[in-house]
Parts: sequence; structure tokens; C-alpha cells
Amino acid sequence: MDLRNGSNTMEHDNINARPWVRYWARYIDMYYMAVLIIMLQKIFFPTRQLDLNIATVGMYIIWILLEAQLLATWGTTPGKWLLKTKVRDANNNKLSLKTALARSFLVWFMGLGMTVFYPITEILAYSELKNKGVTVWDKRLNCNVMHEDFGTERIPLIVGAIILPLLVIDYI
Repeated sequence: MDLRNGSNTMEHDNINARPWVRYWARYIDMYYMAVLIIMLQKIFFPTRQLDLNIATVGMYIIWILLEAQLLATWGTTPGKWLLKTKVRDANNNKLSLKTALARSFLVWFMGLGMTVFYPITEILAYSELKNKGVTVWDKRLNCNVMHEDFGTERIPLIVGAIILPLLVIDYI
């Protein structure tokens, strides 16, 4: 996606939308949240099992707040950073906390279907991104998602970043 003439009008590029990169970045982030919750559960409540439904909803509520903070301060999240993706506003600045919070909520609500309707909403979001080059939430909030090629040299880092948390959980 490119900005035209420095104005707030955005031109969306269907070819560079990269829905699968966005999908995997999101699920890497969710993976890290799940690992964090499992680690905390093992440390503080080693003999109790978490209710999966409550843990999932709680994870997404925490993630909405954490993702918003990360996007406002870093302009990316751990999963997006691994896959070299950034989220910016129409002026190519990091999102304000208010916009980042609205975006995170809309992703959860419209893109992930509040964890209830996610297969349907993910397919609809994929189709929208593939056909129009922008998601509903990014269009509504005038956000610009930028991708850099991460190349094959980054694959060991990505694989390591996925395997290492499993080893930590196993150790705890």
C-alpha cells in the first residue's frame, strides 16, 4: 500500500497485500500469548487445569490491550516483527494508542469473529484483503500495513522463535 502525494488518500495494492504473512504473524502472536498463559499457569497454579474457553477469551482480551500498546509504541508485534510487517497510519507514523486499540478490537471482532465465528470471518477477511488490497478495519481506520521481504535467511530465526517457547514450557 502506498500513500499518494503525501495526502491521507491511500492506494491499496492487491498484489502486495500478503494475506498469508498477516495470517501467520497473527497466529505467531496468539501462540506467544498462549505460551505466556501456560507458563503463568504452570508457575502459579501447577496442579490446576485452566478452563479452555475462559482462557481463550481472557487471552484475546489481554491481547487486544497488549497489541494496541505494541502497535502504538513499536509499530509492530512479535509475530509481525518476525515476518517484517509494520502497521502505520496514513502519514506513515506509528498508530496512536486510540487507533491501535480500535484496530485491535476490530480485528478481534470482524477478523477473528470474537473467537466464535472465526472460520467464517477469516475467510471473509482473506477475500476482502485479496480482492481489494485492504481489510475492513484498516480501511475504516486509515491504516497502512507494510511488508518487507524476510528472505530465506530469516527462516531459522522464525523456526527458533517458535520452538524455543515449547522448550521453555517443557522445562517449567
